[in-house]
Order: sequence, then structure tokens, then C-alpha cells
Amino acid sequence: LDVYSHDEEGLQGVGVDPAFTTNRFVYLYYAPKLTTPAGDAPANGSAADFAPFDGVNRLSRFVLRTDGTLDTASEKKVLDVPASRGLCCHVGGDIDFDAQGNLYLSTGDDSNPFASDGYTPIDERPNRNPAYDAQRSSGNTNDLRGKVLRIKVAADGSYTIPSGNLFAPGTARTRPEIYAMGFRNPFRMSVDKPTGTVYLGDYGPDAGTANAGRGPAGQVEFNRITKAGNYGWPYCVGTNSPYVDYNFATSTSGATFSCAAPKNTSPNNTGLTDLPPAQPAWIPYDGGSVPEFGGGSESPMGGPVYRYDAASTSPVKFPQSFDGDYFAGEFGRKWIKRIEQGSDGTVQSINAFPWQGTQVMDMAFGPDGALYVLDYGTGYFNGDANSAVYRIE
Repeated sequence: LDVYSHDEEGLQGVGVDPAFTTNRFVYLYYAPKLTTPAGDAPANGSAADFAPFDGVNRLSRFVLRTDGTLDTASEKKVLDVPASRGLCCHVGGDIDFDAQGNLYLSTGDDSNPFASDGYTPIDERPNRNPAYDAQRSSGNTNDLRGKVLRIKVAADGSYTIPSGNLFAPGTARTRPEIYAMGFRNPFRMSVDKPTGTVYLGDYGPDAGTANAGRGPAGQVEFNRITKAGNYGWPYCVGTNSPYVDYNFATSTSGATFSCAAPKNTSPNNTGLTDLPPAQPAWIPYDGGSVPEFGGGSESPMGGPVYRYDAASTSPVKFPQSFDGDYFAGEFGRKWIKRIEQGSDGTVQSINAFPWQGTQVMDMAFGPDGALYVLDYGTGYFNGDANSAVYRIE
């Protein structure tokens, strides 16, 4: 693919159609080249200065030929997600399917985190690039960024909206594709097919300490999503710790945001002012706040739920005692943890797992019942001998 590549843009996600064995469909979430200028977008200026960097990230369906090559002429454009190009960060881009064949796509807040002291990026100054305000994306009911989208793709590449999404089709100033909103960078997610529950790792902000005038210290989250909802960003984080409204022009603090009844009053918001109540994270952590997680950087990669198949004769499948357990991965801390949970998601135990690799990038259980792990390797932005796909039996 000929992609636009600046910071995190490029090829962000790959998904395989549930009926792949008969239709050969694969889905790619990527940044089409377009006419975007090279280099960085301006941080300050006018709308005319920012407009050339308005782009999209595209979800498309392709046919994978039987020889393993992609038929680029087969592309069916399914969905475009707005993107403020030329500035870092947060693309998201994971793809999965539920048992009904609905497609789920995670998208990042597409906002620059480096000019808000590690707290929430809500810079509303009129001469500021809108990419510094996550209220235009994650907190916007009329925008596809900072969301988990859920659609049903038809044979011709068009899509319909499944029932039960956050906003009914036709609701003013909303997008019906939104299943869950209020995420910062939901980089990895999975759908547990028997239950339809979405498990998602969301990266959090970098503030090392709480600040009475700004809000809580940075936290990251493993989220367990059983129904449509708002997960808080950029107004709340963790178990609904609220941020404080902040005027970047005057460097003064305002009122603390409400997690029970958040309001988006940003001039960059094109959606509803009154947002759904924020839902607390399933397992938030910060530093050593979850002892079983240890310490170090905070980089939740999500992971899958294991489902035991009694009919399978595979000699490498995981044991029945692991049925329903969630396998969480951590990039920076370099671990995989097996999390036992009740039917309501109550965490019963967090258990060590014999992962001896390095930086976990993604995980999935195969039909053989083994766990496949994509290892990023030891470096950053460079492959090495540890960058591989491993099968754990």
C-alpha cells in the first residue's frame, strides 16, 4: 500500500473476515497518501494553515489472493475516519469481529499530548491547531476518533448499523457507528465471541503526580466493555478521576469536570454538549498500584479471552481450568498475565504467566487452542532477532 507516514500513521490494523476461507476478505486500516504536505503541521495559525493537513485513516476491504498477495484492485472503501496530520499522536487501529459478524474498529484521539504537561489536552485557543484539543475527537459524539466503532459490512462493501450502539441512527449531532467513546489510544482490543464483551487496552497520559489545578496523575486502563458507553477521556480517567478545566491562554484552572454528567463546551466540538456518564475502567493502574503488575512504564496492550473447546483434539490447547480467563499483555513491562474473572467481570486473581519474550505487541488464540504472541523485539522503531510471532502451547 502507498501510505502516508508521519509519526504513527501508515498501516495501523489488519483484520480477517470471519468467512475468510470462502471469501478471502481481509480488512486494512491505513493512512492513504492523499495530497497531504510533507513535514510537520503548524502548531499555531489559522484554519487555512491547518486545512492542508486534514486527512483520513481508511478502513478498506481487500481480497487476499491464494498465492498470498494482496489484490489492491479489489479495494472496497468501507469507512473514513478524520485525521489531523502532521502532528503526533494516537491512531489506534485494531480490528475484530463478534459472533454475529459485526466489525469493531478502535480509533485513537488523534491529539498531541506533549503540550499539556501530561494532563488532559483541551487547548481551545482559536489560533491553536485543533489537534491539541481531544474534545474535538474523543469527547465529540459527532466524530469517529477516540472510539470503538461497530458496523456490519455488506457484500458490496457498504455497511449497516447494528442495534445497541451508543446513538440511534438519525440522532442529531452524533455518529451511529459509535459503540463506545471516550478513549485516548485504544491500541489493542479483542471481542470475546461467546459473550460479545470487548476487552481493550487504553494508553493514558504522562503526568507523574496529581495536580489540584489540573487533575490526576497519569493512569492506563484495561477496559471490559459489555454495552455501549462513554469511557471518559478527555474529562475523566481510571476509576472516574476527573480532570480540571484549564485555560491555556491564561494558564488558569476552572471547574472540575463531572464524570457523572460530562459536558463538552469546546468550540471545536461538533457533537452534543451533554455526554453520557463516564464509565470507570475495569483495571486501571499507575506505577505499582496493582502489585501483581509490578512497576515500570505503563503500556497496556490488551489481549484475548481463552475459550476451551472440549471437542478439540489439539494437543497444544490450553487447559479447561483457563476457560474464560483474560490474557493481558504489557509492552514496556514485558509480561503476560492470566486474569481470572467472574461472570460479571469481577477480578478473582491475577496470575503470572511464563512469557520469556520481550515487548508484547499483540496476542490471539488460534483454533488449536495455543496462544500466538507478536513480539515487537527489544528496541523501539527497529526490528531485531526477538521481533517474531511465538506460539505458546
